[in-house]
Amino acid sequence: MKADTTVVSYSSCGLKYTAYKDKTYNRLLIKIDATFDPSKSWKHPFKTKNLKINHEQGHFDIAELYARKLRKEFKENVKTEKDYQFKFKLIYQMLYGEFLDYQDYYDKITKRGTDAAKQNELEVEIKSQLKKLEAFKN
Repeated sequence: MKADTTVVSYSSCGLKYTAYKDKTYNRLLIKIDATFDPSKSWKHPFKTKNLKINHEQGHFDIAELYARKLRKEFKENVKTEKDYQFKFKLIYQMLYGEFLDYQDYYDKITKRGTDAAKQNELEVEIKSQLKKLEAFKN
């Protein structure tokens, strides 16, 4: 298998959720976060010299976008523990799959950040989507 020499940086971004019961109000709460793991992220010291960091920031912004989508779905569709068992986990799996697909699409379309025009185009698209879901930011 031939190594992919077009990869010059990598951001370990993801989604994490924690479900817990609020005993004061006797209700289920879910904390949803976009994550970044610097210990699993890297960049090539020479090949990234002229690349903007905004491509890697875009990966985190996509994670935040999907965290907001999950928060929205939780607020609208999960009212009980039964809803959590039957709805939230399915919603999470579906949106997590979309999240992974969008991360791949982002890398492909922007040529991993080397196509400046497409990079700028997708940055605008992602920021617009984030703005639409601003009510669901952490």
